[in-house]
Amino acid sequence: MEGIEWKLFNSHGSAARIIAAEKVSEGGLGGFFARHFFEVTVEVDGAVVPAAAARPARTGISALLKEADAADAAANGARFPTVSTVSNGFAALLEDLTAAAPADGAPEVTDAPALVSGSGKVVMVVGLAADPMEITRSMGRVLKDAEIRTAGAIKSMGTEHVAGRIGLAAARAAGVAAGRTVIIAFGISPGGHVPSAALSEVDADQVWVAVDAARKPADTAVWVDRVGWAVKADALAVLGSTETLTPGTVLELGLPVGWIESGPATAADL
Repeated sequence: MEGIEWKLFNSHGSAARIIAAEKVSEGGLGGFFARHFFEVTVEVDGAVVPAAAARPARTGISALLKEADAADAAANGARFPTVSTVSNGFAALLEDLTAAAPADGAPEVTDAPALVSGSGKVVMVVGLAADPMEITRSMGRVLKDAEIRTAGAIKSMGTEHVAGRIGLAAARAAGVAAGRTVIIAFGISPGGHVPSAALSEVDADQVWVAVDAARKPADTAVWVDRVGWAVKADALAVLGSTETLTPGTVLELGLPVGWIESGPATAADL
């Protein structure tokens, strides 16, 4: 529900409000593996918008069960024989399904894009407290000719602060004039509050999310999800990988790893 509220705010602003919500169960096999989500009815400036659903992504067994339901419906009424949940056949079916698909929620490792660079190109690094500033500086050292700026909750002596679209336009113009890439460190307060509107205003060419691998994965996932509702994130920049025995938990965030500590790297380096 929190996710769909953020999406409504980003799409329609404060004019949108949820006037009805219904919890729905879908799919499953003999009552098992059913998916649960909410369908909501929204009012925008007095007009009622058709129900929207806040559904979890289908992965693994859930995806296979949904495909089986669709194939069954397309068979013009043909039904599969009922399988008892206490039979050997049911146990064999579960074993086959598990072997054929990854476990629900298993992270998918993909390649991260290369760090964008070029005259007037804008890269934004989003993260808690000072984390994005640390990544921004390391990116600047690698590029050697970057213009560094701050935004959001971060301010640094001697570094210009970007505020709103006008501030971004001025930063981009300075990058063009100097022939440099502009890297903006956007800070989020330690409490994880994400200023959605301010974040959306920074229309960057590439967005990186700076995460500390030593922090609790569940806590990190909350604010990273909120960032994703405001902007499209391209990759993760990881800090604290040497301060934990399980740095690979950052892969559960669903974004490719393209930067670790002070330089370009991949998930294989965690």
